[in-house]
Amino acid sequence: MTGEICMSLRHFVTAMIWSAVLVAGQANASLILESDGVVLDTVTQLEWQKEPSQLFRSWDNAVAYANTLNLDGIGWRLATISELEGLYDALTAAGVCADVKCTGNIGGFIGIDDIVWSSSVLPIGTSARFWIFESGGNGHTDEGRDDCCTAWAVRVNDQDGAVPEPSTLALLGISLAGLGFSRRKAVDVRPSGGAASAA
Repeated sequence: MTGEICMSLRHFVTAMIWSAVLVAGQANASLILESDGVVLDTVTQLEWQKEPSQLFRSWDNAVAYANTLNLDGIGWRLATISELEGLYDALTAAGVCADVKCTGNIGGFIGIDDIVWSSSVLPIGTSARFWIFESGGNGHTDEGRDDCCTAWAVRVNDQDGAVPEPSTLALLGISLAGLGFSRRKAVDVRPSGGAASAA
């Protein structure tokens, strides 16, 4: 009986480990549309504004727009150039772009514009960097230009709609199985026909 339990437990643990590996692999570059008007990137744990602003504005005005956005709470800002590049890569990996062009209504977003300001600035002068969703590149221009770029707000996931990671669930299952197995091993088994001794 104990051998059968051990074998069943081994099969269960093996299945849980393989499930965790497979599901965790599928979680990469995953963009999830949440009910509160944001899109969550489960890899970076960044929440993006579902509908970016499509108005051209100067860099200062773009920063002010993002910092004062009240969409399902606060904490919004302009993304760094590397965060914009990471989102572009996630959209490309999801297969929703038309060749290199990742604009329009794709990946759960509404109206991704061609050129978007980043929060990244050059160390000398008054130039800020932007990401080009039209072609997947980046550049920089004078912060005062109001005919170049739009604003797109991002923030660190506020956890309001957070779902446990698949690997976390798998580890929980394995832990519970191990706990059950250890309790079963701790049961006092006496030889048949023997009397329990009084302490």
